Amino acid sequence: MTYRPAAVALLLFLAFRVSAHAQPPAAAPEGRRVYVPVEDLDVVLEHDKQGVVLPRAEFLKLSEDAKKQLDNAVTSTHAVVVSQASYAVRTADNQIVVNATIELNQLARGWQTVVLPFSGLAVEGATLDDKPAQIGRGSGDGRPLVLFTHQPGKYTLKLELSGPLVNIGSDQSAGFGVPAISPASLHMTLPAGKHLHVNETPLERPAAADQPATYNVPVGGKTSIALRITDRRSQQESASLVFAGTAIGLYVAPEERTWRAVTSLNVFGKPIDNLTFTIPTSLEIVSIESTGLERWEIGEGAAGNTTTLKLVYRQPFNESRTVTFSGVSASVLGQPWSVPNLLLASATSHLVRVMVQHPSGLRLHEVETTGIRRVSADDAAAAETPGESDKLVKVGAGQVLHYAAWRENFALLFVTQPRGRELQATIATRVDITSHELSLRASIAVQSRFAPLFDFDLALPVDWSVTDVFLENRPIAWRIIPVGAELNQVRITFNPPIPADGKANLTLAARMNPVENLPIEDQALSIKLPEVTLPQVGVTDGRYMIAADDDLDLATEEISGLDPARLTAAEQQAPRAPRLVYEYQDTRFTGTVKVTRKPVRVAAQTLAYHRLDRETLISHLEARMVVQGGGLQRLQVALPETAGTNLRFSLLQPPSEPQAQLPRITEQTSAPPANGQRVWTLQLDQRAFGLLWLVADLTAPRTADAKTFVLPGLVVTSADRQNGFVAVEAGPDQQLDVTAVDAAGQALVEVDPADVPAPLGYVPQERIVAAYRAIRPGFRIAVTETRFDREAVPTALCDKATLTTVLGEGGQQQHKAEFRLRAVGVQSLQVALPEGAILWATSVAGKPVEVRKETPPRPGWIVPLPQVTNPTEQILIELFYRTSGGSLT
Repeated sequence: MTYRPAAVALLLFLAFRVSAHAQPPAAAPEGRRVYVPVEDLDVVLEHDKQGVVLPRAEFLKLSEDAKKQLDNAVTSTHAVVVSQASYAVRTADNQIVVNATIELNQLARGWQTVVLPFSGLAVEGATLDDKPAQIGRGSGDGRPLVLFTHQPGKYTLKLELSGPLVNIGSDQSAGFGVPAISPASLHMTLPAGKHLHVNETPLERPAAADQPATYNVPVGGKTSIALRITDRRSQQESASLVFAGTAIGLYVAPEERTWRAVTSLNVFGKPIDNLTFTIPTSLEIVSIESTGLERWEIGEGAAGNTTTLKLVYRQPFNESRTVTFSGVSASVLGQPWSVPNLLLASATSHLVRVMVQHPSGLRLHEVETTGIRRVSADDAAAAETPGESDKLVKVGAGQVLHYAAWRENFALLFVTQPRGRELQATIATRVDITSHELSLRASIAVQSRFAPLFDFDLALPVDWSVTDVFLENRPIAWRIIPVGAELNQVRITFNPPIPADGKANLTLAARMNPVENLPIEDQALSIKLPEVTLPQVGVTDGRYMIAADDDLDLATEEISGLDPARLTAAEQQAPRAPRLVYEYQDTRFTGTVKVTRKPVRVAAQTLAYHRLDRETLISHLEARMVVQGGGLQRLQVALPETAGTNLRFSLLQPPSEPQAQLPRITEQTSAPPANGQRVWTLQLDQRAFGLLWLVADLTAPRTADAKTFVLPGLVVTSADRQNGFVAVEAGPDQQLDVTAVDAAGQALVEVDPADVPAPLGYVPQERIVAAYRAIRPGFRIAVTETRFDREAVPTALCDKATLTTVLGEGGQQQHKAEFRLRAVGVQSLQVALPEGAILWATSVAGKPVEVRKETPPRPGWIVPLPQVTNPTEQILIELFYRTSGGSLT
């Protein structure tokens, strides 16, 4: 029997592999020496397919490295870590089905166990990484589930569990125990009309009651879950909902302020028997009135600058109730003060309306507003304000300011001043009228005397919208206060205020809201003159100016309160000088201005270039127009009916105005022909002013037998006056007889071709043989053509030809042909030799050249010629060849 070292090493490796699985990692591997015959080695290899054959020394080295790696590996205190869990719950018949997904990570080697204390549920299925899980029941309470894992790594355990679903009336309940895993979540979808309670806690439904709802509930760390499915919403009466609305009335006198508030309460839910209000310490409460009120107590607020009012009722209530407060506070002229607000601690919602009243001899200036805004009297009357207004203010005792607050702890600060201040102002108003827009700009210089100026009011018609307000050319805050159906008040607040005897320069910019008849076209537009009034100003000097585009006409009607004035030197030199200027002082003026578009005036000069080719009649037509007045947006021109409809008009940039904005033709339409003419309508994208150059190129086929042709002419029907030039081109083989008459049948004035204006975008192709000028449209020009045949012009001339022949006795003949010629633009010469001749050599100007024989049926040779700069220079060409003939004998 023979033994080999390779077989021994293989068996040693197999023996060590089995020992490594059976012994702890810390134990040293042991090997056994086994001898196997070579003929039986395949039995060992088939027994364990995982193995290699290697030398003994390499096997021992790998074993030692594996031992070191095991000794250096860091071990965890937990063999298996459960990272998260999720439970998908659904109902099936009278059971609840829980699909549990648990993520876990095995850190230690070898077999490990994971205890999962599920209770109240039966196991329907269990998979570990989508393979059957090795799972069983453990001992102890509830017999928890025990999972067995072998190899380190991350696993996903999926369990399908089921439990009973108990019907309690129309509700369904289920309870079960789960492992205390964090994090964990529960997902459940309920049909429409069903609500879910988890552990006796009602959950807010994530969808509408008539839609299915999917609940996502965190249950991390919980060991038991109780579910209840019901179709009734839970109603809790443990809390009280108090909705309040308060109307505060304040009468401001020079030395004191009388404060009165009426609060309307609506209580829902649990009845209440006491209310706690908070007011500023500066307000002294005189009385409190309310139905069922037993007493009220005054205390100190938590902030130190507030006072609490506790109202105690004889018995709890949860219906509507009204509370009326009355109080007073001191007032000092010139010092800021705030409107006392009323806070309700237990209010779910509290809406506040404020009415501030002051006598006509006293002025109130707003210093600060927070959480509150000014409203008009109409809005205040339409709003649902608790209490009657005559209980809050004194009827007929002065002016009333209305405010609406969107939070109860608002801040509304005023400064009380006597009306001793005087304001003087000068105002310059300019109204600009264009075809598409009406704008206004008012420059106001205001001076305050005897007292500082905190805010300034301007009034203008509601048809005009304010766009900008500037103070000393810097933007300033402003707001719109409606004061009536026809006026809006613009309030400008100065921060810091304008000191006494100080001046402020204001600029107001406004734009008129969209009105009918804009843009101004055929219909006139009547505009009521807008007036910017200054309600606070006692003395006013005003200047009123109206400016308009050059294409518009202005006419004033029923002007009252305005005096005509002259333009100043600065106004005359302005780029857009006013058309109308007025002055006024401390008066209210009225009037209207009527705006119409000026009539359009068009002067046109036409230019025509005509060329009669062998197959077509080509015409280049131009109309150079000067547009004045209201501008041109629709242009009409007429062409002969023979011009057809397949043509295109275009507008060109005049060379004299390269920077001018060029209008575009957006549409061109033609009318049916009448009296041999077809009228074209050209629609422009904008109104055109100044120079306008219209161009059209016509190409008309001609018949073979026609000899007389009427040249087409362009007529600008929109023009008030028109003149034109006509130029006729002709080729050297043409003779044209031209008949040119004007609309009256008189002969047109013939002009020198040099006096005809140069066309734009067209270059004459032939010589101008006739030119005419017409002073009015309607002229007629006809041409009759006589065309001559063309003759070829020789390009090469032979001045001398010499032929020399030498005869041989045997009949051979040798020839020399010498030519002296002059040629212009000739690159080669064709030479034909006698039939049967043989060419020996060719020279040009004494130098041999290579010649090329022509292909049949063109006999001969092609002799290249040199380039000649002097046409009179002779070229010498010599050809040597031979022919055959009869013998001399």
